[in-house]
Amino acid sequence: MTSIPLTNAVCASHPESQATFSCPRCGAFTCEVCRISNDGGLCGACAARMGTKRTLEVGEALEAGVLALTKRPSQAFALVGLYVATALLVYPLSGNIGEQMAAAGDAAMDVFVASLPRVLLGGVLGFFAISYLYGVFIRFEASIAAQEERPLMTLLRDGVRITPQMLAVTLLFSLALTAAMIMCLVPAFIIGPALALSLHAVALGGSGPVDGLGVSWKLTRGHRLRVFVLSLAMGVLAVVMGLLNLGMTRAAGPGLLTLAFTNAVSGFFMVFALGALGEAYRQLGGAQIQRSGS
Repeated sequence: MTSIPLTNAVCASHPESQATFSCPRCGAFTCEVCRISNDGGLCGACAARMGTKRTLEVGEALEAGVLALTKRPSQAFALVGLYVATALLVYPLSGNIGEQMAAAGDAAMDVFVASLPRVLLGGVLGFFAISYLYGVFIRFEASIAAQEERPLMTLLRDGVRITPQMLAVTLLFSLALTAAMIMCLVPAFIIGPALALSLHAVALGGSGPVDGLGVSWKLTRGHRLRVFVLSLAMGVLAVVMGLLNLGMTRAAGPGLLTLAFTNAVSGFFMVFALGALGEAYRQLGGAQIQRSGS
């Protein structure tokens, strides 16, 4: 069966995305998010059945992270601005507790106890906010990879829709990684790369939170060393950005300007890192493994 022209067809796996090609083997409509460069243009189910060999190209993944920042700069800056605004809104609840305790001297513990309810509230709101932003940033990068013009408001609505699932998978991932680190260092090096694509499995593949962990585990099997190398490369960049933030803090001192700057740096890094992991998800056939059940 040959590929046919598409007009208003939508992807079988992602009904919210327009199909950009049809499988030459079975004719299924598929979007660019599902296309894997070394699949020869097959749909996910056919690629899985035929055992198409996949690999993770770390350089291409890092390049995708850069493209997430540069391909549509206006949207990237708007999303980073949203990240900064969220941080500034949450900061009064818990972020300045250290400064207040330091100023209180001997009464520091009293300040901490009195501030505990709002500190907890700030932590909960911050966790909700970061889970929402994960979903928005991932869908943003996926639209770039799909060469799909997706308005900013549509991305924001997408984030709202998947926030409950993103919240749950973020919590599960954090608990799994924390448990591995408590056990000993080696399991953390195994668990981290194995579950690194969980967020993308939920945000792009439609998995539930628990299934998202399982999808990531399957996708990364046989590729975890490369995922670790990718994570290590992103970690080096994170250290550089951390030093930049430290320099800003020492130069300008604590304050809203410093807070905005450091969170802007963190926001840009988040766009980059989730973009790189999104490319890893596509290269390893995220949509395919979910459709085939393999």
